[in-house]
Amino acid sequence: MLIGALIDICGFFVAPKGPFFPGFTISTALMGMVYGLLLYRKWWDNKTCRMSLFHAGAKGLALRVAFSHLLKTVFISLLLNCFWLSVFYGMTFKVVFLASIPKEAINYPIEVFLIYSVVQILNRIRPL
Repeated sequence: MLIGALIDICGFFVAPKGPFFPGFTISTALMGMVYGLLLYRKWWDNKTCRMSLFHAGAKGLALRVAFSHLLKTVFISLLLNCFWLSVFYGMTFKVVFLASIPKEAINYPIEVFLIYSVVQILNRIRPL
Protein backbone atom coordinates (compact mmCIF):
# COMPACT_ATOMS: atom_id res chain seq x y z
CA MET A 1 0.00 0.00 0.00
CA LEU A 2 2.75 2.40 0.95
CA ILE A 3 4.84 1.45 -2.09
CA GLY A 4 1.94 2.20 -4.45
CA ALA A 5 1.51 5.65 -2.93
CA LEU A 6 5.25 6.35 -3.08
CA ILE A 7 5.46 5.23 -6.71
CA ASP A 8 2.53 7.48 -7.61
CA ILE A 9 4.08 10.49 -5.88
CA CYS A 10 7.56 9.84 -7.35
CA GLY A 11 5.99 9.39 -10.79
CA PHE A 12 4.44 12.81 -10.48
CA PHE A 13 7.77 14.45 -9.68
CA VAL A 14 9.70 12.55 -12.38
CA ALA A 15 7.19 13.04 -15.22
CA PRO A 16 4.26 15.25 -14.22
CA LYS A 17 1.20 14.97 -16.45
CA GLY A 18 -0.85 17.76 -14.96
CA PRO A 19 -1.46 18.92 -11.41
CA PHE A 20 -1.02 16.52 -8.50
CA PHE A 21 -4.26 15.09 -7.07
CA PRO A 22 -4.01 12.99 -3.88
CA GLY A 23 -7.18 11.04 -4.68
CA PHE A 24 -5.41 9.04 -7.36
CA THR A 25 -2.58 8.34 -4.92
CA ILE A 26 -5.15 6.83 -2.54
CA SER A 27 -6.55 4.71 -5.39
CA THR A 28 -3.08 3.47 -6.34
CA ALA A 29 -2.32 2.54 -2.74
CA LEU A 30 -5.63 0.68 -2.41
CA MET A 31 -4.95 -1.25 -5.63
CA GLY A 32 -1.69 -2.51 -4.18
CA MET A 33 -3.45 -3.45 -0.95
CA VAL A 34 -6.18 -5.44 -2.74
CA TYR A 35 -3.70 -7.42 -4.82
CA GLY A 36 -1.35 -7.91 -1.89
CA LEU A 37 -4.05 -9.23 0.42
CA LEU A 38 -5.71 -11.53 -2.09
CA LEU A 39 -2.78 -12.85 -4.12
CA TYR A 40 -0.26 -13.51 -1.38
CA ARG A 41 -0.61 -17.22 -0.65
CA LYS A 42 0.12 -17.09 3.10
CA TRP A 43 -2.95 -14.91 3.62
CA TRP A 44 -5.18 -17.69 2.24
CA ASP A 45 -3.81 -20.49 4.39
CA ASN A 46 -6.19 -23.42 4.87
CA LYS A 47 -5.26 -23.59 8.55
CA THR A 48 -6.98 -20.26 9.14
CA CYS A 49 -10.28 -21.62 7.74
CA ARG A 50 -10.48 -19.36 4.71
CA MET A 51 -13.10 -19.95 2.02
CA SER A 52 -12.53 -23.19 0.08
CA LEU A 53 -12.82 -21.18 -3.14
CA PHE A 54 -9.32 -19.86 -2.59
CA HIS A 55 -7.31 -23.05 -2.03
CA ALA A 56 -3.82 -23.27 -3.45
CA GLY A 57 -3.18 -24.58 -6.92
CA ALA A 58 -3.81 -23.31 -10.42
CA LYS A 59 -7.60 -23.18 -10.02
CA GLY A 60 -7.35 -21.36 -6.70
CA LEU A 61 -4.85 -18.91 -8.16
CA ALA A 62 -7.11 -18.21 -11.14
CA LEU A 63 -10.04 -17.56 -8.81
CA ARG A 64 -7.95 -15.29 -6.57
CA VAL A 65 -6.73 -13.31 -9.58
CA ALA A 66 -10.25 -12.97 -11.00
CA PHE A 67 -11.75 -12.02 -7.63
CA SER A 68 -9.03 -9.53 -6.72
CA HIS A 69 -9.21 -7.89 -10.13
CA LEU A 70 -13.01 -7.75 -9.92
CA LEU A 71 -12.75 -5.96 -6.56
CA LYS A 72 -10.17 -3.56 -8.00
CA THR A 73 -12.25 -2.94 -11.13
CA VAL A 74 -15.58 -2.33 -9.41
CA PHE A 75 -14.59 -0.53 -6.23
CA ILE A 76 -11.43 1.31 -7.26
CA SER A 77 -11.51 1.79 -11.04
CA LEU A 78 -15.24 2.29 -11.46
CA LEU A 79 -16.40 3.83 -8.21
CA LEU A 80 -13.43 5.54 -6.59
CA ASN A 81 -11.58 6.73 -9.70
CA CYS A 82 -14.82 7.95 -11.27
CA PHE A 83 -15.49 9.89 -8.08
CA TRP A 84 -11.99 11.41 -8.18
CA LEU A 85 -12.45 12.37 -11.85
CA SER A 86 -15.80 13.97 -11.13
CA VAL A 87 -14.27 15.98 -8.27
CA PHE A 88 -11.13 16.88 -10.22
CA TYR A 89 -12.83 17.93 -13.45
CA GLY A 90 -16.17 19.05 -12.03
CA MET A 91 -18.11 16.53 -14.12
CA THR A 92 -21.17 14.59 -13.04
CA PHE A 93 -20.30 11.23 -11.46
CA LYS A 94 -22.92 9.45 -13.56
CA VAL A 95 -21.37 10.67 -16.83
CA VAL A 96 -17.87 9.57 -15.84
CA PHE A 97 -19.14 6.25 -14.46
CA LEU A 98 -21.17 5.37 -17.57
CA ALA A 99 -18.24 6.27 -19.83
CA SER A 100 -15.91 3.99 -17.82
CA ILE A 101 -18.08 0.86 -17.87
CA PRO A 102 -17.31 -0.25 -21.47
CA LYS A 103 -13.56 0.27 -20.98
CA GLU A 104 -13.51 -1.74 -17.77
CA ALA A 105 -15.69 -4.50 -19.26
CA ILE A 106 -13.35 -4.90 -22.23
CA ASN A 107 -10.16 -4.72 -20.18
CA TYR A 108 -11.26 -7.05 -17.36
CA PRO A 109 -10.71 -10.45 -19.07
CA ILE A 110 -7.53 -9.25 -20.76
CA GLU A 111 -6.03 -7.98 -17.51
CA VAL A 112 -7.06 -11.10 -15.57
CA PHE A 113 -5.31 -13.27 -18.16
CA LEU A 114 -2.17 -11.11 -18.05
CA ILE A 115 -2.04 -10.98 -14.24
CA TYR A 116 -2.58 -14.75 -14.00
CA SER A 117 0.18 -15.38 -16.56
CA VAL A 118 2.66 -13.12 -14.78
CA VAL A 119 1.90 -14.65 -11.37
CA GLN A 120 2.33 -18.16 -12.82
CA ILE A 121 5.74 -17.20 -14.23
CA LEU A 122 6.79 -15.58 -10.96
CA ASN A 123 5.67 -18.67 -9.02
CA ARG A 124 8.01 -20.79 -11.14
CA ILE A 125 10.90 -18.46 -10.35
CA ARG A 126 10.13 -18.08 -6.64
CA PRO A 127 6.98 -19.63 -5.14
CA LEU A 128 4.98 -17.31 -2.87
